[in-house]
Amino acid sequence: MLKLKLTSILLFLSVLSFGQFKADVSVDPRVELLSITFRLAGNKEYNDNYAKSYVSDIHSWFDPFKADPLIEFATKIRQERGVSYDAVMSMAVNLKFNGAQFSLLKASENTLEKRWTSADANEFVTLLNAFYVKTNAKAFLLAHQDMYADAVGRMQEAFRDFDQSWYAKYYGTKPTEAYKIVIGMGNGGGNYGPSVSPQNEQKIVYAIMGCWRFDDNGKPLFETGRYLPTLIHEFNHSFVNRLLTVGNHEQKLEDSARKIYAAEADNMKDQAYAEWRTMVNESIVRASVVRYMIAHQAAKADIDREVQEQVNRGFLWTPGLVDLLGVYEQNRKKYPDFVSFYPQIISLFNKTATNIDGMKSEYVAKQPKVKSLAPFQNGAQNVDPSIKELVITFDKPLLGKGHSFNAGSLGGNAVPIKKLIGYEQENQTYKLGIELKPNTEYEFIVTGLSFKSVEGIPLQDYTIKFRTAAQ
Repeated sequence: MLKLKLTSILLFLSVLSFGQFKADVSVDPRVELLSITFRLAGNKEYNDNYAKSYVSDIHSWFDPFKADPLIEFATKIRQERGVSYDAVMSMAVNLKFNGAQFSLLKASENTLEKRWTSADANEFVTLLNAFYVKTNAKAFLLAHQDMYADAVGRMQEAFRDFDQSWYAKYYGTKPTEAYKIVIGMGNGGGNYGPSVSPQNEQKIVYAIMGCWRFDDNGKPLFETGRYLPTLIHEFNHSFVNRLLTVGNHEQKLEDSARKIYAAEADNMKDQAYAEWRTMVNESIVRASVVRYMIAHQAAKADIDREVQEQVNRGFLWTPGLVDLLGVYEQNRKKYPDFVSFYPQIISLFNKTATNIDGMKSEYVAKQPKVKSLAPFQNGAQNVDPSIKELVITFDKPLLGKGHSFNAGSLGGNAVPIKKLIGYEQENQTYKLGIELKPNTEYEFIVTGLSFKSVEGIPLQDYTIKFRTAAQ
């Protein structure tokens, strides 16, 4: 096993090198320490428990410090300023570590996410320095260096065919940034693409990749099919985001993009996309991931699944945008680089804005829905508490892979599910084993996370609520 010394805040363990630029792969203690901080502060996005052993170690080591001023401050700025998700990772990469002290990088441009005020950033760094010493965080990081090294080796293997030369060819722009892949060991399903511009140095673009799949021995699994699209996605941002501010692109997009965002606001906010500009950049990035897959001859089923996934996330215009970017690729003499083609993208958004309500209605009509329950109806107030099974019938056959139920407003104690019996009737019904008490109210939600149509369209979430009879 590779042995390492924690001599600086950056723990670069390996390098992937392809084509026209290269990317470091690392576990970065700045990322680990800030994800730990906001885990203790209660941020839900930093409280995934996929890395069970590592998460257990985090809580054993750091839980005694939950009342630390740093954790209280992190909680405060989340509640008052929304410091969460990418804002946390933006702070991580804007830190440097000299000796035993953190400080903010001196930057040629301000890349710190705007939810951080200058005063908050300075106070956070002061408290972080005290927390680092008080908790002996250095020892925690050193104790896990073998685990970090193993994760880097596994990710390197997963990304061995990652074609980074594609970016320069596709966008028609030579990269001027340094690219770094960081594994967020405690980040769960969160992935982020922050950047930083150190003074008098090359700009650094990060792809911070979460860990959400593990084998039976607790080792991370970086399946190419699951992780590669995310990696492609994050590096796309450094080429795409800046184009929105070129010329009058933003002015020409604003009216139509605002209308589209309003129609899909709930979906966008659920993904922490708080404004129309982010939605536009995400749209282009996601469609460009599909173009990468097409260029590298991915299986049609994988390509179709990727497109449908983006539609399911509220980017209903993805199929049209993917096709439009294909026109760009086929006409490079006319459009030598991506910025020259951007007016065509603006036109697509303008057209989408005129039809967004119809697109949304068409999508909803395609969603599978719960048709009925048996042996009682939803909302029943006198259900026999001796009933042991509940059958959910859908209005069309489902894919038949997986299941997804959430607690409702009454909480986990109101979920009566005791056994997942599974699909029946050619995947048009799903049977549950339930356990009921007399005179009790129950509630749970059947969700589209795993209940999907054969085409991959998620079920329209359906709340089941009922009360049992008294005995």
